[in-house]
Amino acid sequence: MIANVEHVCLVTNVYTILITPEFPTRYRPTAWTVIFLNESAVIISMIDAAGGSVEGRTTLQKWCYFASVKTGLNFGYKPHFYGPYSETVSRTANDLITSDFLVERGRMTYHDRVMYSYALTKDGKSIAGDLKAEDQKLYNSVKEVVDICTETVGNNISILSWAAKVYFLLQSKGKEITYGEIKRIGTNLGWKLSENEIESGVKLLVALNLAKKGNQ
Repeated sequence: MIANVEHVCLVTNVYTILITPEFPTRYRPTAWTVIFLNESAVIISMIDAAGGSVEGRTTLQKWCYFASVKTGLNFGYKPHFYGPYSETVSRTANDLITSDFLVERGRMTYHDRVMYSYALTKDGKSIAGDLKAEDQKLYNSVKEVVDICTETVGNNISILSWAAKVYFLLQSKGKEITYGEIKRIGTNLGWKLSENEIESGVKLLVALNLAKKGNQ
């Protein structure tokens, strides 16, 4: 699992993202989190850290993606139109709704699309309190992702998606990747990223301490 990106090099106007050989400390779940599945624990902790509710399935997916990178948990993320997508996260969210830990609401947007939001129920808030007390390390890691995404991009789903795509490609490449490579490899996955979109995504990754930029 890749932890940090050393810096972005500018060589003859070609940006290169380099990865350090440092690897993250893998999160070791507590007995409580093992009983209450990791995916459920992350989702409930995440929504609680956001104030009890979150708007957008894409936001939830991308928050969980960055949290999985930070904690070393594997949620089975695969390429999707809006970036890395986890069927496990989607299924777990639905299970939490069925179990009355979450409530899902939908509203129509100006583009006649349905925007879904998720909020903790009374039981969900109770579980969140238990998780915060019993597995503070996980909760704090998740909260950091939520806070940084909110403060940095206001949870703009486009920027969240661009950042997740860039990191997925960077992680897949393994050592270094240029902006040109991001464009080319991304196209193979159906991701058409402009340089401005890549730059916006990298800024969020830098804020999350997943990437650093510099010149070489």
